[in-house]
Amino acid sequence: MIGWEDVYKVVVAMTPLYVALILGYGSVKWWRVFTREQCDAVNRFVCFFTLPLFTFEFTAHADPFKWNYMFIAADAISKFIIVVVLALWAKCSSKGSYSWSITSFSLCTLTNSLVVGVPLMKAMYGQMAVDLVVQSSIVQAIIWLTVLLFVLEFRRTGIDYSAEAAGETGKDLEGSAVGVAASAGGPSFWYLMRAVWLKLAMNPNSYACLIGITWAFIANRWHFQMPSIMEGSILIMSRAGTGTAMFSMGIFMALQEKLIACGPGLTVVGMVLRFIAGPAAMAIGSIAMGLHGDTLRVAIIQAALPQSITSFIFAKEYGLHAQVLSTAVIFGMLASLPLLIAYYAILEFVSVLADSNYRRSCLCSLLAPTSLLCLVFFIGSAFVAPDYKEKLSIWGLGGSLQNSKFSNCENKCRPHGGEALPKGIVSQTSNLEMRPLWGSPKTNVNSTNNLFAMAVGIKQKVLVNKMVKKFLSSNFVVMLFHYDGMVNEWKDFGWNNRVIHISALNQTKWWFAKRFLHPDIVSEYGYIFLWDEDLGVEHFHPEQYVSIIKSEGLEISQPALDPNKSEVHHQITAQGRRTKVHRRTYKPGGSGKGCDGSSTAPPCTGWIEMMAPVFSKAAWRCVWHMIQNDLIHAWGLDMQLGYCAQGDRTKNVGVVDAEYIVHYGRPTLGGIDRNEASSHSRAKDHRVDVRRQSYIELDIFKKRWKKAVEEDECWIDPYPQPVEESIL
Repeated sequence: MIGWEDVYKVVVAMTPLYVALILGYGSVKWWRVFTREQCDAVNRFVCFFTLPLFTFEFTAHADPFKWNYMFIAADAISKFIIVVVLALWAKCSSKGSYSWSITSFSLCTLTNSLVVGVPLMKAMYGQMAVDLVVQSSIVQAIIWLTVLLFVLEFRRTGIDYSAEAAGETGKDLEGSAVGVAASAGGPSFWYLMRAVWLKLAMNPNSYACLIGITWAFIANRWHFQMPSIMEGSILIMSRAGTGTAMFSMGIFMALQEKLIACGPGLTVVGMVLRFIAGPAAMAIGSIAMGLHGDTLRVAIIQAALPQSITSFIFAKEYGLHAQVLSTAVIFGMLASLPLLIAYYAILEFVSVLADSNYRRSCLCSLLAPTSLLCLVFFIGSAFVAPDYKEKLSIWGLGGSLQNSKFSNCENKCRPHGGEALPKGIVSQTSNLEMRPLWGSPKTNVNSTNNLFAMAVGIKQKVLVNKMVKKFLSSNFVVMLFHYDGMVNEWKDFGWNNRVIHISALNQTKWWFAKRFLHPDIVSEYGYIFLWDEDLGVEHFHPEQYVSIIKSEGLEISQPALDPNKSEVHHQITAQGRRTKVHRRTYKPGGSGKGCDGSSTAPPCTGWIEMMAPVFSKAAWRCVWHMIQNDLIHAWGLDMQLGYCAQGDRTKNVGVVDAEYIVHYGRPTLGGIDRNEASSHSRAKDHRVDVRRQSYIELDIFKKRWKKAVEEDECWIDPYPQPVEESIL
């Protein structure tokens, strides 16, 4: 069993790698020693000189005639297991993805074996482990990276071929036209191999590995010695290989916008594939080949080394989940030390527990079920990527590829339409700040970056005036939607030029919001208040309200209604005298129609009314997408707002009692139409028509929601219980 001294040896061996990594990261991120162009020069120096010579040194000194071919066979079996599992998943699963199979293969099998593996394994198991790692790296460079290049080229050429078959010109990643040498059945094998060999010919590491293994065969067959002048010339550069490679990786990390570029979900998947599925498959292959003792332990641990940076380079070049590989390289490197020490300790602990006469059988009985369990988890992990559902199969590439959309990583980071622009010039968002025709804009240091928007008519100018003045005094941006077309009539108010006016006849606030409050336009505002005009705010303080909903974690909220002065339609909106915030209501009722402490659905909990809603920026992005473009009254939307609560609707949706308003319930849209009136007929009141249309839209919205739920196989309802109907 290992002791603290053994762990210390591993830490001592790995710490210099992290020092070089931190120096590279800090030289760009903290100390600004290198510009981006200089970083590129450093990376090219490592790529073309130190790393190839570093690879050549280890490869040339390997003895192919003394290799452990049982270990290499075990490695091949582990790769075969992974390929079979991925092929079955891609072929048989409804969520099968050819492209994700390629990425998963990279994550499971390709390791940074020389740079990280050599010092680590030497500290753990000595020279024997170093020899195995070198053997693994040579096989990886010659065989597995070539296989990866082949399938990547096969995928890209298939896309180009499908595009050509559809009457389009295939293009490479740089946008240049690509000729496709393919038969009527698809791209030919020799065309693909030619493309792969051209890629390998431009890779200095390929030369280093091939020349090194050739020299190793010749030297060990006829007992040649490398000339000392040649040996010294190689060593002077190769000795810097580990340090410069780690320094370059630190630079690579510093140049990324995010260390975790693909989000937490895919990061977890990548780490599971790298540190669990890969070693599990290697364990099965090693046991199948009869490996045991230190050789078995080395085989498993070397399969858990950090991700190969070459796999990321290929992924970026071919535009295939480069962000996932980037995160695997970075996060895997940072997490590798504790994980590898854990593997080291666990495997040694298992060996101590096993009786010496039955050690091999004990290891088999323990590792085989564990490995199979990990593979099952590995298969399931592929289902966490619904956003990347490229319905492809290696056996049905022609028809599937034609309907697939592939773009490289950089374009995925840009909005649609901005792909042709340099990244730095793309401006994805905007705001509602008014700019002067000349000079610099006045900056408001007290700005709270919140938005107050309201549909208004001149008849309610008294109430509107009070609300606008209160929100402007709290440094809100104010936007008025004029549904009666009267804009000039507001010029008498001193605040008129400080607010934004938008006019459209007989339109609701939801019609205006859908068209003028796009999430990218209001992304700079923390909270969006979207209110009716018939509200009294004498006892309401916007800044205090925002402070409360922040502290309470309310993503969707409304101020409570004064029950003595307001027209209250739903009990949950009435002010509670003893609470700051309430999230549910209680009322008796038979047949499940009442509300109690166990209620989990609207309107008992997770619900607000639509006359004075307040949305966080994140919640509004979701709500905006839920608003139907043609349903301007938004009836039925209130019952589904909880889906946009960024979590549990029973906690993130609430009514604020400490800051309350008055709802006067004054009818506005659809009032008496004087134009239709005459001396012989009564003026028609269209409010009945408005209410009838609201019910029609409610029915349409319910049907659309039901249909959308039935048709979207990938969407899982977080609230599967029947939602009670609101009384509208």
